[in-house]
Amino acid sequence: KGVLNSTRFDNAIGFLILLNALTIGIQTDYAAKNITENFPTEYQIIERIFLACFALELSLRIYVQKLSFFCEWKTWMWNYFDMCIVLAQICEEVLTLVQASNDSTNAEQFKLLRLLRILRIVRILRVVRVLHLISELR
Repeated sequence: KGVLNSTRFDNAIGFLILLNALTIGIQTDYAAKNITENFPTEYQIIERIFLACFALELSLRIYVQKLSFFCEWKTWMWNYFDMCIVLAQICEEVLTLVQASNDSTNAEQFKLLRLLRILRIVRILRVVRVLHLISELR
């Protein structure tokens, strides 16, 4: 519990969030310049590494904090926000894998995948949380 609440851990997660925001910006720029192409495999691997880190962090916080993770008045909104972002990213990865294993291009799957890719930009809002944490440390 002490590690999860430490400034060092928060700084490490904050750094990962900022790094993830940077990679999302790079990926968005690539997607804008290469509309007809899929993301390169390297981008997908990087995204999965970030997903694993954030899912692990979220899982550890829920495991350690139990019910207070959802109810603590100072952080519950940020916790739900983080959980929604991670779950959306998991859904995006699952749909990407399903689409890759399917030879047919189901229009509904494709629309949902595009929507989730648009929502990836919302993940940049996690930077707001980092800035909020930094301001609390002052």
